[in-house]
Amino acid sequence: MFVEDRSPYFADFAVAATLAQTSTTQWPGDPVPFTAVPVSVIFDAPVVDVGGVMTPQPQAQIDSDDVPHYVLNAELIVSTGDHAGTYQVREAVPDGTGMTLLVLTRVS
Repeated sequence: MFVEDRSPYFADFAVAATLAQTSTTQWPGDPVPFTAVPVSVIFDAPVVDVGGVMTPQPQAQIDSDDVPHYVLNAELIVSTGDHAGTYQVREAVPDGTGMTLLVLTRVS
């Protein structure tokens, strides 16, 4: 099976972040709990139309191998760059190429 090395993609564009589990992340019966995982993400905040109001929608691309089993409601803490802050993961969308898009909400 062919496995593409995605590290050059992250080397040029990624920022350091941490995925951290919160008390609302863990669902009963979830077999793979995690606490805090250092990750590299490519952060973006495209402007989208929400009910007629143009607003930034924070999102991050992450290597699918770095995404824990259940990441919804986890916190993504971006430690550097223009978008430094804490975000809650609202949705995780794998793209089938080894990358996952995390749709985020800014917490602080």
